[in-house]
Amino acid sequence: MKKILVPVDFSEASERSLEFTTNLFKEDPIDIVLLHVVTMPATVGAEYTMVNAQLIQDLLTEMIENAESKLSTLAEKYAQENVKFTKRVETGNLTQWFKYDVENLNPFMIIMGTTGATGLKEILIGSNTERAIRFAKCPVVAVPASAEMKDVKNIVVAYDDDEIGVTLLEEVKNLQTLTNSTIHFLWVNTPHELENENVVTQNLQELTKENKFENFTINVRRNFNPYDGILNFSHEVGADMIAMFTHGRTGLAHLFFHSLTEKVANHSNIPIFSLNVKKNKPKKSEIKETVA
Repeated sequence: MKKILVPVDFSEASERSLEFTTNLFKEDPIDIVLLHVVTMPATVGAEYTMVNAQLIQDLLTEMIENAESKLSTLAEKYAQENVKFTKRVETGNLTQWFKYDVENLNPFMIIMGTTGATGLKEILIGSNTERAIRFAKCPVVAVPASAEMKDVKNIVVAYDDDEIGVTLLEEVKNLQTLTNSTIHFLWVNTPHELENENVVTQNLQELTKENKFENFTINVRRNFNPYDGILNFSHEVGADMIAMFTHGRTGLAHLFFHSLTEKVANHSNIPIFSLNVKKNKPKKSEIKETVA
């Protein structure tokens, strides 16, 4: 049973990510881990510490019980036969709990909501998640609050020949199998990174052949900047998801290659599938074993 980690803060954006999750996995048996971290506001502690420590504990207990009740309500609302819900309410530091879950649960995927209008810096549970997300080795799907809930049938894969490796392509194939979708490989030619379009097309043809892709298209578009090219093409083909690959440099606000994924997500109303390139690069020992 696949584990899907869905952090929630009970906002509209986080509920949209849960709705997307249950719609994406309609048949596969999954365990949705709903994670909510209760953090006591610093001002509350400063105000009540000198008065009555019991008041703080009572408030914390009330917040935990309230969160547990809300998680149960969400689980009931989105219940379906193939879905098991694991409800987790923790207290303390969100980043630490997120890292703990990523390392110990080994989730198949992380799905989380974004506000969209202000981009990934305003991911549903704030800057803590921006820092925590770099620990993820699995794919992360950012779901804008404005995203329309529908089946994923067309996926645009933004192609970067310096970064796409076997592991990344396997994840794309897994996503295609899951959704029974058409993959649209896209290279955006810009004045800043001008490439021979025939060579790019040939490279993509060889890549798809070597990795035995089916039901796909190969596309080259010209634009002054790559994120406009990606968004325009996604609109052209009626894309339901955009897949991009990240470098994992400094968290969600800056980990995307040339900040491209961040810019696309800031202006996209469809989910963004991202995979950390750095976390998925094979070790030298693995490369030697493969060659041998």
